[in-house]
Amino acid sequence: MNETKPRPHPWFDRITRLLYPYTVNGRENIPEAGPFIVVSNHMSETDGVYLARTFNWKITFLIIDWAFRLPVIGRLLMREGHIPVDQHDPTSRDNPASGANALSRAEALLRQGHIVGLYPEGCCYAGTMMGPYQLGMVRLALRTGAPIIPVGTKGTVGGGFNWRTLRPFRSVELVIGEPVKMNGRKFTPQNRREVIAEVEKALAILSGRDIFDPDRELVYSK
Repeated sequence: MNETKPRPHPWFDRITRLLYPYTVNGRENIPEAGPFIVVSNHMSETDGVYLARTFNWKITFLIIDWAFRLPVIGRLLMREGHIPVDQHDPTSRDNPASGANALSRAEALLRQGHIVGLYPEGCCYAGTMMGPYQLGMVRLALRTGAPIIPVGTKGTVGGGFNWRTLRPFRSVELVIGEPVKMNGRKFTPQNRREVIAEVEKALAILSGRDIFDPDRELVYSK
């Protein structure tokens, strides 16, 4: 694995460890080297704080672009080299944050042996059911052959960057599942469906949440 990507900035890591302790199960499922893709269910804007600290190497996340415009937080995201994604522009080549350009940057990192993280639901969902999955995760995995590491997140609360979501010392647990391997599968419609189904099933078990059902009403984090 390429070692040029260090873990998060030391002072940031120390502060978050103090304010946001958590428990982790399943560390034996973390690969010894990259590349690989880390994915998790998404309930809160604070989910990434826990996920980034769970692995021994820096994870480059794909993050919604408006987060990069937030005071302080935006500068930290830029400094750590995370990738902004404009969810309203999936294909433009002129927009550096378009979905296509963001995925191209992430794919290049994986081919260099780095670790990429994303939330396949695309935004935060409350309730007992996960949201529908976007195709970015499966495109990256099938095009690069990188395995997907599913991580179930439990105990975080969504609703924007406010005291309710940022309140420290919350009881949070992360459960790391076995890698979902590509095993030479190509980027075809059938393989896309298979990989999504495998990851959905794994995250449902790890997080204790239900797989997306189009006949049920989604509950967005408010």
